[in-house]
Order: sequence, then C-alpha cells, then structure tokens
Amino acid sequence: MDIVVLGDGYTAGEMTKLHDDAVALLDVLFTIEPYADHAPFFNATVVYTVSNEAGADHPEALPAPIVRDTAFDAYYECAPGRPDLLCANVGEVLTAALAAVPTLDVVLLVVNDDAYGGSGGSLLTVSRNVATYPEIGDLMAHELGHILAGLADEYQTPYPSYPPCSAAVDCYEPNVTLRDTLADIKWLHWIDEPVPLPTPVTSPYLDVVGLFEGARYLDSDIYRPAADCAMRTPGSPFCPVCSEALILSFYDKVTPIDAQSPEPSFAMVVGDERTLEVAAPQRTSGPLSVTWTIGTDEQAASTTTLLVRAADLGVGEHTVTARVYDDTAKVRLDPSGALSATAAWAIEITAAPGEPDGGPDGGPEPDGGPEPTPDEGPSPSDDHDPNSGDTDEPNADESDGCNATARGSPLLVLIALLGARIVTSRASR
Repeated sequence: MDIVVLGDGYTAGEMTKLHDDAVALLDVLFTIEPYADHAPFFNATVVYTVSNEAGADHPEALPAPIVRDTAFDAYYECAPGRPDLLCANVGEVLTAALAAVPTLDVVLLVVNDDAYGGSGGSLLTVSRNVATYPEIGDLMAHELGHILAGLADEYQTPYPSYPPCSAAVDCYEPNVTLRDTLADIKWLHWIDEPVPLPTPVTSPYLDVVGLFEGARYLDSDIYRPAADCAMRTPGSPFCPVCSEALILSFYDKVTPIDAQSPEPSFAMVVGDERTLEVAAPQRTSGPLSVTWTIGTDEQAASTTTLLVRAADLGVGEHTVTARVYDDTAKVRLDPSGALSATAAWAIEITAAPGEPDGGPDGGPEPDGGPEPTPDEGPSPSDDHDPNSGDTDEPNADESDGCNATARGSPLLVLIALLGARIVTSRASR
C-alpha cells in the first residue's frame, strides 16, 4: 500500500526537517497493532512542497489571529470551539499527491506547527510534533481506521447532522449495528461465550466481544462490539472486530502472492530439475504460511521455494500449486478469501532423447535390434548421449528466482524503516 506524505508550512530550507518529521510520525504509527505487524505492506513517499512561510494559520490566537502563507493553507480550529482541529485545502493536497503517486492509498499531510492538531476524512492531517504529543500516533491510527477499513466512530457525543444508519439494511460500517438479536449481529463470529444483549460495561464483560450500547454519536439503540476500542478512545487498542476489519482492508490492497517463477506452464526432460518460487509480502512477525501440492499430494516444504525433479515426477503432465496464506488468529471471517492466494504450474515431462518413454530405468528395448555378444562390447548407440537429460550442465531455462520487482523500487529510496517498509522522496513544484 502506498502512503503519500506531503508537508505544509515547510520553507525551502526545511526539507530535511519535513523528511525527519515524516519518519518520526510513521515510526510511531507502526508501533500500533495491527499496523505494526503489517508495516512491511506499506511504502511511503515524501513529496517535497515548499511554502513561503513556516507554520499554519491560527484564527483562534489572541490578541490577533496568526496568518501564514503556505502551500496548502493549513489552519487550526476548522470547526467552532475546536482549536485542535487542523485542516487544509483538501483539493490542492490531493492533486499534488496524485500527481506524485497515482496509485496512492493514503494521503498524510504533515503541518509544520508545534501546536497539537489533526483531522481525518479523505486525507489525514496532523501537526508535526509527535515527540511532544505522542498521542498524534493514536490519532493517526484512529483516522486510518476510517480511511482504510471504513470503521465508524464509537463516540456517544451528539452529532445532530450526522446521517443515521438505515433501519432496513443496518449500518454499513463493520463495527456498529442496529441489530440486537444474536443471530443478526454482524460480528457474531467473535462472540465466544454467552453474554447479555445488550452487554453491560461491567466486569466480567470489559474484555469480551458482545453488544455494547452507544456508538456513532448516539447513546441508545445502536451498538458497538466492545466496551472500549481505538475507535471509541484513541490510545486504546483496537477491539478484535476493528482489528479484523483493518487486516482485511490491508489484503484488499496487498495480495498474498506478488509473483511466481518460472512461468506457469513449461516443459522438462527426465533428468532436469527446476526451482519453483512465489514472492510473498512479509509480516513483521514472520513470513506468511505456504503449502505446496503436487497433484493431490501435499509436500513437506513450507517455504516460498520448491525444488522439482522431473525424474521424481515421471513422464506425463503434472500440476504443482503453492497456496500462500495469512493464518493470523486476528481474522476469523474472510468472506472473499483475501488472506489466501494460489499459484499453479502445469509441467509436461518427457523422456530424455534416446530413452524410451518408461524413463532411464524402465521400458523395453526396441524390437529387431541384435543382441550384443560377449566379445563384441557395447555398440556405439549405447554410449552416453550428451543430449540426454542425464547431464551435469545447468538447465538454460532454470530460474534464478522470482522476477517480481521489489516493492517501491521505481522510487528514490531515502531511508529504510521497519523491515520492508520504506520512505522515499520526490520533489514537487
């Protein structure tokens, strides 16, 4: 997945500061689960945009408002009474981000101002000073829950103009529901034990999944999965339902198999061998699981490579498959099968030249040939055939590994962070 990071309120001499601020913010974000375990799924590109002045507008400042000339017009108090609500010119930001990375998934705007602030929506906007305000990382994790997984706020604070859920089809967000019958609860697969419906916010239910009343800016007649969650209280862990929704959203963008090698269909001669390989994303906690199958027989190999020997398979047509999957316990329901992918190879194996179809150790001699006498010695036709598959020369078609391009390789790599995740840079304007 591609995160594009832009800065506002950074002057021409502060581009290194922008880069360092972007790195610091992403480092904090990727300590929070489930982002932490899937950090290598993300690439980050820093787009350097120069402002005429440093900082952001503070219309709330006293005795007089502060106004700064910046590239994206970032300003605090973008809602009355919310001095920490930090916004910018969304259209200008998205235009610059898409020009740099048309395939982007997330846009992060970092504002060069030390006052705490941020907001979400179609882009994620935060102030730079995460060292002073580590809760900015919690804000980012919460807002990305909206952007990536479509999660609802679980606050009960009134928001009178917010569109209500449809009573006919239920709420569209995965973490809120109008339904109060057990069989109709969309996160039923996470309810492990009998719980009262609605579920009280008391012991022993504080750490279980149930049906807790109050969410989506309402106090009653709408329900959330857990007593607390990052979507209710930024800084709290994501509840199991929200964590599952986020991981599913990651796999909407990242397939478990990036590439396979060699080509899906090829021929071999008895005596040949080839290495099959799949390229797969890596979690911070370790590789994805792999199961290899030849025909219907599961193989012992569990890595991303499998050595295939033609002599072991025998003459004929064979199918080899590799299934790559994330076996995380944090996902219990994967309706689209996004956490699993399969690569297949169709392999046709023929006998080596000069060998009968039975292979080098089997098959009858052709009819009509004279039997050699003891004193005649072997006939010239019995000499080793240099064109047979029984050679020590390497196969010219043998693959040196996957041909997949590494994630982010077309971009200018600036600094490596957290495994495969990288921060890159491009200039703007």
